[in-house]
Amino acid sequence: EEILGLRLITLHNLHFYLNLMNQARAEIEKGTFDQFCKAFVADYKTRDVLGVE
Repeated sequence: EEILGLRLITLHNLHFYLNLMNQARAEIEKGTFDQFCKAFVADYKTRDVLGVE
């Protein structure tokens, strides 16, 4: 019945996407969005989840 976990996950997700959009906006303004996008996807795909083998 506790919803604290769901709220914390929602806050985490909102923070993640807000930060991502701020970074993307800055890269678009600099004209380097393509490089940012490629680097982000490459990094995101190679991250290991802690505790998962």
